[in-house]
Amino acid sequence: MRTYNGELEPLFEYNLDETEHFLYETDCEISKNDSDLSVTLPGKVYLSTAFASKILIKLSYERDIPLLDSINAGNDVQIKMNDVDLRYHVISARKRIDYEIDPGEKGHKSTRFTLALKNSYRIKPYLRGNADTRVKSLIFHLFNLPKFIGPRLSEETYNGANEEGGYVVSVATLRNDKWNIAIKSMRQTEENIKGIKEVGGSAITHVGKIEAVNGDEFTGKEAYELIVALGYMFSFISGLMCFPINPIGFDAKNQPVLEATVFSTLPFQKRVNNWFSGSQSNIKKHCNIESLFSGFMKKWKEKETSGLRAVCSFYWNAFNYSGGIDHSLVLFQAIMERLFSEHKLKANKNNAYSKFEKLCEEFRIPLEIPQGALPLYETIDKYIECKKRAQASNSENKRFTLAGFLTSTRNSSVHSSKSNQDDEGCQYPKGGRLAATFLWQYFAELFILRHCDYNGRFNNIMTNKIETVPWAQSNENEAQPS
Repeated sequence: MRTYNGELEPLFEYNLDETEHFLYETDCEISKNDSDLSVTLPGKVYLSTAFASKILIKLSYERDIPLLDSINAGNDVQIKMNDVDLRYHVISARKRIDYEIDPGEKGHKSTRFTLALKNSYRIKPYLRGNADTRVKSLIFHLFNLPKFIGPRLSEETYNGANEEGGYVVSVATLRNDKWNIAIKSMRQTEENIKGIKEVGGSAITHVGKIEAVNGDEFTGKEAYELIVALGYMFSFISGLMCFPINPIGFDAKNQPVLEATVFSTLPFQKRVNNWFSGSQSNIKKHCNIESLFSGFMKKWKEKETSGLRAVCSFYWNAFNYSGGIDHSLVLFQAIMERLFSEHKLKANKNNAYSKFEKLCEEFRIPLEIPQGALPLYETIDKYIECKKRAQASNSENKRFTLAGFLTSTRNSSVHSSKSNQDDEGCQYPKGGRLAATFLWQYFAELFILRHCDYNGRFNNIMTNKIETVPWAQSNENEAQPS
């Protein structure tokens, strides 16, 4: 770990071509409950990003220590690092014996014991310090966060002269009545983003710093709750799990006093085109992150935050295409259903069709395919018109809209009895299920943004254009004199 002097810089070396990143050295005390057996061994702590991010503690020793075998045997063994009990964190323990080959014989050299830690934040979220630890500032790291354009600072301005002529960084400042958070890109940000797009994996892209607005200290519990909230927000921005990595809190003397567990963050596997990561750079401005933060945290602080947690989790999991289109359709509709419930709305009928229409009406989101969408969506409009004509003679006079198309497509994925070939003479459009998935994504993103009272600009994935969110447009139109 680098010496911290208050600057906004990474605390550790993260290399793009490595999947295990060395963090720091520390002693690890292992003892058996109700026994005098104990041993203290020097250990090296690593961040593994090979698949799901996790912390590894590697212990090396020259002699055989049976006590370590008790960990694998599931016995009641206590493991302490940084004065914190890790018994709830250890997910696996792996023993490896290294040998050196001498002429004529094989000699025992050393034993390596690796403890893999899981994210057990629901039980014990701290690897250093505790909920009452007083923190002055906290540094965290972000992997795979999309590039954004913010106020640009040259390295000479920000961090002294550089032999290579300097470089520029972008900074976003997130503020509310409690927190002051800075997010900064780095020298290797663009190179790392390019690398993970080409070969996949995980790489550091930004570093962040948390301080209280009034400059006061804050507790470990407050810090951890904020880290969790930021993780959900950054994941909604990126479309993939993007939680703060290796958050370290410091006291007034810049000494490390708090360390939180690492969230499971999956390696980058594909580029997600969503409301934030449009190809046009003017969407990816710092102001969009800043305005989202204030509304997001306001919702997060409300008495019941499970709704926001749930819809963000549904959102990033919908891009796990290993489940196929059906998986995405179900999760996008779950976002609509959950927000309908959160806002305590009532529809004419208790079905997804009516709920979708009511939520669009309440949120002032036009229930239509955006103008300028790809030609494929014109066939959907024709299909909807055909359904309207076919149902006009129906005694119930059903009113088929885009909401009907989307919910019926989702139903056809869940209920095998549903067919995409209608019995009313209307041919379901070719490629309609894929088109419906993107439309569901478009509406789901707007639903979440509206839930967070976001009034900025977004990338319309239907048209690939940068637009103001529709409810803010309607506010501007209402404000204009007639």
